[in-house]
Formats: sequence, C-alpha cells, structure tokens
Amino acid sequence: MRNMTRDSRHNPLVPVVRQIPARGRRALYAAANAGLLRRGSWEGCALNRAGATVGLDVRSRGEAAHALDTTPEIARQFVEVWDRLWGSNRRCTQMLREAIEEAGLFDDEAGFAVPEPGKVTVS
Repeated sequence: MRNMTRDSRHNPLVPVVRQIPARGRRALYAAANAGLLRRGSWEGCALNRAGATVGLDVRSRGEAAHALDTTPEIARQFVEVWDRLWGSNRRCTQMLREAIEEAGLFDDEAGFAVPEPGKVTVS
C-alpha cells in the first residue's frame, strides 16, 4: 500500500488523475516537479506545462487530451477539478503530486502487469 499523507484520502484530483494513462501522469508529474502550477488560465497550468514536457503546446482541452494520451472529456474533468481547488498554487501543485503518486506513475501500479525483461512474447 502506498504511503498516504493526511490529506490524500480527501484529494479531489485522485479520481480524475487515475483516468489519465501512465504517460500523461508522468508528464503531469514532471510539470508539478518543475515548479508551481497555476489555475484559472492555460498559461502555466498543469495541462499546459505537462504538454510542454512532451514537446506540445496546450491551450485547449483537445490539445491537452492529445498531449496526455487521454480524451477531451477527461481533460475537461481535470480542468474542472483543478480550477476549483482551494488554496495557494504551492498547495495545489503539491496536491497534484500526491494524487499522481497515489494513482501511480506506471501502468503496473494501476493494476497492469509489466513483463519481466526477457519474458516478452510476441504473437
């Protein structure tokens, strides 16, 4: 079981972050670790900065969905939750980090098996 901070059980980002594929979670995590993220604007927001980590400009839900390998609906849900978080940018950036850590950075943490090296079979 992952270590949970006092507030991680009540983190509203966790359900939506779990819906984002591992590649997108890793991009969001890199963005959150690179500096403070902003809310209420595309400039400097989590999705914009995550897109930049994978070399893409993000200024819309469609572009965010493409950059994070998810759907526009999940990008919309993320923006809705992200923009409604209460607190400082520092606190919200930390909440995003914690949500991603709880959801996992790799598919194997989300319940998908990752084959051992040398044990991959191609059909």
